[in-house]
Amino acid sequence: MAALSDIIRVVAQLNMGVGITVQNVYHLQIRSAGGAADSVVLDDMGEYLEGVYTEIVDRIPDDVIFDEYSAQNVTADVDFGTASWPTLTDGNNGGEPYAPGVAGLLRVRTTTPGREGRKFWGPFTEGDATSGLWTTTTLNNLIDAGHAAYDPFNALSGVDYQPVIYDRNLDVARDPIEIVASNNPAYQRRRRLGRGI
Repeated sequence: MAALSDIIRVVAQLNMGVGITVQNVYHLQIRSAGGAADSVVLDDMGEYLEGVYTEIVDRIPDDVIFDEYSAQNVTADVDFGTASWPTLTDGNNGGEPYAPGVAGLLRVRTTTPGREGRKFWGPFTEGDATSGLWTTTTLNNLIDAGHAAYDPFNALSGVDYQPVIYDRNLDVARDPIEIVASNNPAYQRRRRLGRGI
């Protein structure tokens, strides 16, 4: 059972259909006094990810498949397992995809001066940018996804979570205070599975 203040790590996994797996890692802290059962947390994380990716699914190419997600209790070192996305199955944009590393960038400022997180979202399509900048619609979708990802999350189960920027080396969770989306397409280098996008 996950307890108050436990850090939950959730990994969203998408497949680009050409052997490229896109992973994005999020951390949330349980803020409900009673905590939550492991199976409830896993379901809540699916609900959370759906809320985030619903904001950008119209930017994601239609050949990208929402594969699965996984969750772990970092504090208690408990793996909650993997699950299929509740309703999202693939992207909704029929446009020509950008190169796999091109992504939308969100900076997340925290309560600790000088400490911030970065979130790269993608892949997107060439129609999502004009003259080298994200369109207004794309930028607004990134901002909406940022709010869904970093505003307090109150699950339908009744459990309250606070998305955090988690420093695993120091074992410190920092609350976000501001999100800033860049209108410049960013480039996220690919990393080992479980280590970034």
